[in-house]
Amino acid sequence: MMNCDMSRFLAYSFDFAGAQMLGARENQQDFYAFVPPDQFEGRAVLCVLADGMGGYEGGEIASECAVRAFVSVFLKDLVPEPDKLPEALSAANEAVGDARLVSEKVRNMGTTLCAAYICGNFLHYISVGDSLIFLYRRGKLHRINRIHTIGQDLSEKLVEGRITLEEFDAEPQKNCLTSALVGEPLLHVDYRSGIFMEPGDMILLSSDGILTIGKESLADCCRQCTPLSPAIQDVRNILDTVREAGRATQDNTSVALIKVLEMSSHRDTGRETLIIKRSHQD
Repeated sequence: MMNCDMSRFLAYSFDFAGAQMLGARENQQDFYAFVPPDQFEGRAVLCVLADGMGGYEGGEIASECAVRAFVSVFLKDLVPEPDKLPEALSAANEAVGDARLVSEKVRNMGTTLCAAYICGNFLHYISVGDSLIFLYRRGKLHRINRIHTIGQDLSEKLVEGRITLEEFDAEPQKNCLTSALVGEPLLHVDYRSGIFMEPGDMILLSSDGILTIGKESLADCCRQCTPLSPAIQDVRNILDTVREAGRATQDNTSVALIKVLEMSSHRDTGRETLIIKRSHQD
């Protein structure tokens, strides 16, 4: 099992921040939060992001409920091992299921969720749904998590030769989720542990509203980031690029960025970034 023993590894520091835009929606159904290094004895950083769904109130409630439940369970250990991620995900799913029973108005709500945990030199992540986790390294942007949509399933079948391009194009519901947090058993979970991190790496979590600008435009935004540019400015620049695309039906978009730096104190994250710290009861 991969652990967070810092005695064997160089400790990195992190600059991290997040920001959101409403887009064409009437309310913000995304929710994200960071748990900073000072909550992990300086050894780690956690980011959790969720994109809710289920009507005017439902999506908003589901995403926040999931993130807070995830963080609450994760923080029960002082410096959690990576295998705490699935346990926290299960708690988040259960919390959404319980919240669905409170009112008929939110009976159909649910949410995606993705979480990135950098401890020591290693990244560990878990995700459900179509929210995205990217690794930017040495000028190249890579999506590292598998999304859970009909379109993703069909794309894989197309590559394998199991369906034709005509069959792929004929599917009208490519964006429909095949797995989400709704309180039921999770059909698909993407969990990976032990990705070695290097100074200069960036981890970007985002709701699917970011897809408006495409991977190459997002990569160009990442190339403008430097070790000296504040993460809060970097995420604002990314959202500015989404706004400039001018999509009439633009979805909520949330962007959360972790920059891996040589050992030094991390910077102020800015007002927009929600920081969750341990309660006195933990």
